[in-house]
Amino acid sequence: MIDVPETKPRFMTPTQAAEELNVKPNQIHAMIKAGELRAIQVGGRGYLAR
Repeated sequence: MIDVPETKPRFMTPTQAAEELNVKPNQIHAMIKAGELRAIQVGGRGYLAR
């Protein structure tokens, strides 16, 4: 598990995390899937059509 310094925001988007770790966003997704980074999903996956 990677430690995030206290001065960084508690929550980041995958893109923001990739910039901080100097990797590509798809690597962040792989790290989350492998359990190397903790993550939560906030909200849904798009818009609801009515």
